Amino acid sequence: MVNVTLNVSNLTMVLPNSVPLMSGVNLTVNTGKFVSLVGATGSGKSTIVRTVLGLNKLRITTGCVRVSVGNRTYTVAGYGATAQSLNSCRGTIFGFIPQDSNNALNPMWSVEQHLMECVALKQHPRDVDPAVKGASQPQHFGECVETILNKVGLTDTKRILELYPHQLSGGMAKRVLIAMVLARGSSIILADEPVANLDSVSKMQILQLFLDLTEKGYGVLWVTHDRSTAHTISSE
Repeated sequence: MVNVTLNVSNLTMVLPNSVPLMSGVNLTVNTGKFVSLVGATGSGKSTIVRTVLGLNKLRITTGCVRVSVGNRTYTVAGYGATAQSLNSCRGTIFGFIPQDSNNALNPMWSVEQHLMECVALKQHPRDVDPAVKGASQPQHFGECVETILNKVGLTDTKRILELYPHQLSGGMAKRVLIAMVLARGSSIILADEPVANLDSVSKMQILQLFLDLTEKGYGVLWVTHDRSTAHTISSE
């Protein structure tokens, strides 16, 4: 497996009206590591993740976000960043699990359609540096969607593949999103409050799933306000 590192270095961001938002943000996520980003509601945790993903319009005044894949480095945000670098890494190298699982899914698509699109993008990625294509998780290439669902604990695959988002429980929707990330072959998973609004049993199951993925070589950035859990489970 190719070693992948996501590095946020001395990141300072301001609002469009130049009002300072946060400064001096530093964090590193390596494959095979479970890293928690902890803070109170409104502290800017999700903002950091969305900056990595290129999903907000904040201006970065200092610092940058880099992704290292083997001996190559891509700047995806901040000084020196390019759209090609971001497109090469987003989805292919790092995948995103949003807090609101159901709204992240297309209500017109079945679970099977969601997963098949991810498998297609894995096999035929668009606007991706050839060096990055080989760095995404190779063991998922060509796997059927049923196998991927089994990896996230969804065993009644024939029935689940036919379901639509409104028919999924919160825990099932979260597992489908994780399965989509695995289907793309992403090496690092950015999980924004991934157990929010889940019952206690589902929370523990999803948490264990992420820990298992770390053991298999995935890197996880776990965004949470739960300090006690983060302290117990994090590699760093």
